[in-house]
Amino acid sequence: MKTKSLLFCLLIVGILSNCSLTKDQTVDNGKIEIQILQVNDVYEIAPLASGTEGGMASVAQLRKELLQKNENTVTVLAGDFLNPSVIGTLKYKNDQGKMERIRGKQMIDAMNVAGVDIVTFGNHEFDLKYADLQKRLDESQFEWIAGNVKHQLENGSKQGFSRTNASPFPKHLIKEFKDKDGTTFKLGILSVCITVNQPKYVHFDDVIETAKASYETLKAQTDAVIALTHLSIDEDKVLATHLPGVPLIMGGHEHHHMKVPVGETIITKADANAKSAYIHQLRFDHKTKKLFVKSTLKDLDESVALEPTTNAVVEKWVAIADASFKAKGINPNAVVKELTEPIDATEVVIRYKPTIISTLVAKAMSAAAPDADASLLNCGSIRIDDVLHDQITEYDIVRLLPYSGETYEVEMTGALLKKVVKTGRVTNVGLGGYLALDRISYNSATDETKVQGILVEDNKTYKIALPSFLMTGGEQNLGFLTKDNPGVKNIVKPTDAKTDYRRDLQLALINYLKNNPVPKQP
Repeated sequence: MKTKSLLFCLLIVGILSNCSLTKDQTVDNGKIEIQILQVNDVYEIAPLASGTEGGMASVAQLRKELLQKNENTVTVLAGDFLNPSVIGTLKYKNDQGKMERIRGKQMIDAMNVAGVDIVTFGNHEFDLKYADLQKRLDESQFEWIAGNVKHQLENGSKQGFSRTNASPFPKHLIKEFKDKDGTTFKLGILSVCITVNQPKYVHFDDVIETAKASYETLKAQTDAVIALTHLSIDEDKVLATHLPGVPLIMGGHEHHHMKVPVGETIITKADANAKSAYIHQLRFDHKTKKLFVKSTLKDLDESVALEPTTNAVVEKWVAIADASFKAKGINPNAVVKELTEPIDATEVVIRYKPTIISTLVAKAMSAAAPDADASLLNCGSIRIDDVLHDQITEYDIVRLLPYSGETYEVEMTGALLKKVVKTGRVTNVGLGGYLALDRISYNSATDETKVQGILVEDNKTYKIALPSFLMTGGEQNLGFLTKDNPGVKNIVKPTDAKTDYRRDLQLALINYLKNNPVPKQP
């Protein structure tokens, strides 16, 4: 009898043990959720719009809040963060006590502390000289995906970019996750970069072929595959048609937010400078083998706090920048002009048609070079990609023209001038080489170019004020515009005199705004 009672008790205990699970003994339900925080095209580490929009400390805070909800959270940046930036153009004293250009060091510093996990290359990473880029790669603590990007060596061979004395960055990544009930998930991430801005040290493999090869490799090893790209939206759309099995493409390059469906694929891009971010919730069910993706745009405004540790790094670099500005004679907080209406300086506007801001800069060049017959400006010089409200400060001027540079007065034949203007106003629509004009006009219907209202004559010489960069032949489709072109007769460069505003385009614009009204929309 005692034996039967003992067996009965053991049976009851066994049943109860199997039915009442503790928190640490939950059953694997085969379902898992992860989160991805996406930003792209971040050039400014500090908040903009008087401290109310964006900033890496806001990104860090949002990441922190997402991690509190789900530890399976990954933060990605879809290219373009080392350049261009205002702070990146300035100099600072390095650890050896020598002065050198910042060149994106401030962004790496902030991203490391903010907890960015994965990045891909954008075309503007290659604005840096190779030595500077290598320094930034070595300083970074996050993962890079190289995709179709390779390092072109001087001997002609190609290899992957890497940290010094380390393995090359992978073409794609596999990230493994596990939730509290033990469900696992393998996510493949492929990456490709737009094939523009190709200095000698960079080689690009074909975008589509690289992506397809990565996809074929990843799908055999993972539960799902997504993409982290830096392409134009049109290229992302093409990519989506070639990879219908990829449900999410997290992109960069454009600076305004978008969510574009292509078949079963969603392409997302946030606003530049972390004014917004995408939060992607990915839910995978092992039973159905299906991935559900929900993408939500989050504005990084005053409702998002500044994460203290990251903000301390940001403030360190802002202080360095302020000291550099003052040495140059610029007071970042000084108001240059009060505005009666907003000025749109976004790239989707200034690279397609004449605008108030591009005309304003061209007029500032004319004022700085009064002996010139006319002025022209490549709109890619304007990098603020923002709408200016209420007032323009000296810091806004630096954001507008981070590269600044000199203004040259170039004496050229009418034939060359017509070729330059037509290229800038027809071929380069939508590109950085789109030209803003002052005292010069082009009629596409009649193919006529006029200077100060008079038709340009092929054999006549004209003195044109333009940014010194344009004379390097480095602008898109204007490679023929160099000092060696036979149509160039003479180049007048600025002096060192403080009153010669040709020496610095930022100062020329500040001076012009202080003494002239803002022009109307052309």
